[in-house]
Amino acid sequence: MMLLLWTLLACQTEGPQVTEPRTTGELVFRDPETCRDCHPDHVADWEGSMHAYAMTDPVFHALADVQAMDFTGKGGQFCTQCHSVPGFLSGETPVAFSEELQRWDQRTEGLSAVAQKGVSCDVCHSITEILEQRNARIALTPDGTVRGPIADPVETEAHASTHSPLHTTGEFCIGCHNVGIPFAESPLLVEKTGVEWLEYKALGGDKECQDCHMPARLGQAAVDGPERTIHAHTFVGVDTSLVDGFPDMERQEALVDAMLQSAVLMQVTADATSTTVQLTNQAGHSVPSGSTAERRMWVDVRLVRDRDQALIYSSGQLDKDGVLRDGTPDAAADFCTGGATTLDPLGDPDLWWFGAHIIGMCDEYTLFAHLANDDPEEHLLRPLATESRTYTFPSLDAEAHTLTVKLQFRAFLPQTVRAVQAHPQLSLPEGLLDKVKVRTMAESTTAITP
Repeated sequence: MMLLLWTLLACQTEGPQVTEPRTTGELVFRDPETCRDCHPDHVADWEGSMHAYAMTDPVFHALADVQAMDFTGKGGQFCTQCHSVPGFLSGETPVAFSEELQRWDQRTEGLSAVAQKGVSCDVCHSITEILEQRNARIALTPDGTVRGPIADPVETEAHASTHSPLHTTGEFCIGCHNVGIPFAESPLLVEKTGVEWLEYKALGGDKECQDCHMPARLGQAAVDGPERTIHAHTFVGVDTSLVDGFPDMERQEALVDAMLQSAVLMQVTADATSTTVQLTNQAGHSVPSGSTAERRMWVDVRLVRDRDQALIYSSGQLDKDGVLRDGTPDAAADFCTGGATTLDPLGDPDLWWFGAHIIGMCDEYTLFAHLANDDPEEHLLRPLATESRTYTFPSLDAEAHTLTVKLQFRAFLPQTVRAVQAHPQLSLPEGLLDKVKVRTMAESTTAITP
């Protein structure tokens, strides 16, 4: 059996560690289109998923180029080792100085069909071992054999099949869903969903990643196959496509909303003087999770006098530019800017938000994860945790009021999009910010009469 590995190798010249592939034998990564005839439902699920979107996302393309420019190519294919395993291993995604662009360029476009399709079928179904719980340090045997959770696969001429217990566990997902930054003075994690899931399990949680992100149902694993337990391949999370015309967008939007609404239980109690909001994490990891420096969850509280709709009290509103003023900088630092950036929360001392701030190379806040040089400042709702916050109202007159409390979520910061758009050598499609939605995870309305 052929074994394929890749490793982080120490750079022998001045600069950070770089990522390089090491392979033996022929690589077999098939275009997912070749799977559609036998597995139409699975391919239809996958093609609208964020796994399929991994090399389509224009923000990813831009951020990969920012990393290449900031480190003059020394970061190698760090970004594509997760986003396009076939492209990375086949050498289709090199980082090189472009004379045409006059900058370092991470190649993410114009690739072969299978490399352009991100985390495709043969990537996951070739994994045989998780070598390290970070940065796609995984072992694959891409020999055409499909590995999966079915204990008694039906023989077919299309490919060999074998049972893989690894594919039924959350450990399977950890290889890619912990992301460490090797460019820092000491490697650190800026995405740690896998770490959070292990914390959840240690606290007594009983869910595997697949239970929520690949829910089970009865169906056929292949056309004309027996009815059995199969799993959705929508890989629903909190992101959706920012590109018009991407497949299955309406269903993915609905799935994301449903998942967010199941993640946190919100309970609200109120009287004429105050309201207490209690949040309980029902997910299998922290909330938010993943690239938490880009995610924001926050509580929006509004008390309105019914007679004239006067706003008597508020916390958690966005400013005129659609920004939640939680201390995140307006633009990314180019490495070092002096002291840490702190922003006035616009007179909202009660703001209750969840996410993280990235600490850069001179102890400043930065928008770009590749510039991280210390553990992020985290404001997360930990696994299985319950937290509460009390908001105190001003004195109310003897009239009817309405209190509205919303738990809000946004998967991506407008500040990062604007920082990339302002870069003289980069561009993003027009109207991109309009596609970054604020989603309501929970909502409560209470009548208040002093």
